[in-house]
Amino acid sequence: DDVLSLLTEAEKAQIVAVDFNNASATTSAITAIGASAFSGTSIKTVSIPATVTTLGAVAFKDCTALESATVNLSAMTTKALPASLFEGCTALGTNSGTVTLTDVTSIGNAAFKGCTNLATIGLGTATAIGDNAFEGCTKLETVTQSGILSIGEEAFKGCEAPKQFGATANTIDLANVTTLSQGAFDGCKAITGTITLNVAVTAIGGSTFKECIGLQGVTVNAATVDVGADAFYGCTALATFDVSKAKTILDGAFAGTALTTVALHDDITAVPKHAFSGNTTLTTVNLNNATTIGENAFNGCTSLVTIGATAN
Repeated sequence: DDVLSLLTEAEKAQIVAVDFNNASATTSAITAIGASAFSGTSIKTVSIPATVTTLGAVAFKDCTALESATVNLSAMTTKALPASLFEGCTALGTNSGTVTLTDVTSIGNAAFKGCTNLATIGLGTATAIGDNAFEGCTKLETVTQSGILSIGEEAFKGCEAPKQFGATANTIDLANVTTLSQGAFDGCKAITGTITLNVAVTAIGGSTFKECIGLQGVTVNAATVDVGADAFYGCTALATFDVSKAKTILDGAFAGTALTTVALHDDITAVPKHAFSGNTTLTTVNLNNATTIGENAFNGCTSLVTIGATAN
């Protein structure tokens, strides 16, 4: 890092390879890589060795020629992949390039944000994914994981291609995830089938599954759940969701879905605006205790023929 600080930005841009190994040794002598150490350089491959005990944020940000990266954090006390480590590395995964993570327990905020050519990644032993970690990774199809417990805000926002999150192809496995933050899968158009939520998930935040146009169902195992604004907005294939478990529903939560029958939870006294607007398959609504219906709540529900309330 000290050597790089002596270089101009033009000189940094000419760096195409970094060898961390000591010429006279079989193992690397490098122990620390500082923040922004190689940011903006033209390196194509990088291998962070097991000798590294300090790894700074943004170290390889905007290395637009970087195709492959190997990271081993076994020597670090806190085995967290730093924030924005590979953000903007738009060539990552091209020309048969891969990403290999060893002894990484969490993926930092925006760590791979904007890696637009990254198609597959294995998360190994990681248990947490930070905010915006993979946002804008438009070609990301496969995320192999077995221990993720927490997914941060907008972690996969704009990832149009994801089909696998877990060990099984064409399956989004959130069974172990106990913290699912707002916007986590916003715009993930390739998600299909039914997602089953962990019993600990009692809130589906705003825009969590917004415009996941292939998502057909979500199974809630908690007794009740709070559903945020636009949580399922534009999920045009979503036909299965037990709305009666949603004790809170915010604006636009189920707008544009494929639900056919809705029975509101007893705690809901007002249907928020745009809650079910544009739902052309909706035929029956039981308001239960709701006494107020918001603006455009059922606007465009062209198949709606029955709406009423059930006395308690």
